[in-house]
Amino acid sequence: MPSRDISFKLKSPKSKALGQPSGVYVTKGGDNDDRSAYIYYGDPTDGINIAANKLPEEIDFRKWIRQAEKDKKDGILKADNIPFLIEVNGHEGYAGEPGYNIVNENKEQRPGFVSWQEDDGVVYSVYGTYGPNGTSVKELLDLARTLTSEKNS
Repeated sequence: MPSRDISFKLKSPKSKALGQPSGVYVTKGGDNDDRSAYIYYGDPTDGINIAANKLPEEIDFRKWIRQAEKDKKDGILKADNIPFLIEVNGHEGYAGEPGYNIVNENKEQRPGFVSWQEDDGVVYSVYGTYGPNGTSVKELLDLARTLTSEKNS
């Protein structure tokens, strides 16, 4: 049976409001560096979800935002808002408020999210609930800033 190890120490939030995770999943295949880890709180399709994966290169979040701005202007990206820069514990990242994208002429709800890359190359993304009343970036940032890999924190 293949190993389900990952090559980094997975951080989890210190928020008591979330309670215990409803699930933890590590992707299969590849070596340990190719795997992603997910922590689910509540319903995996509409609860708080945390994703983590290690990348060999540094992400240029500013470049991603510039591309999203261009794509929206050119009509390629059809969304109510685009991501913006944020900071999580000294690490630059980007975030988006919950809202919608237009996909095949349909208005599809999108969760709020925050994503950033730590010094060890691990990219964390925290996703909130969907829709106009979904989890705000402020709430997600508050949660993201509590992520820790320390025991008994």
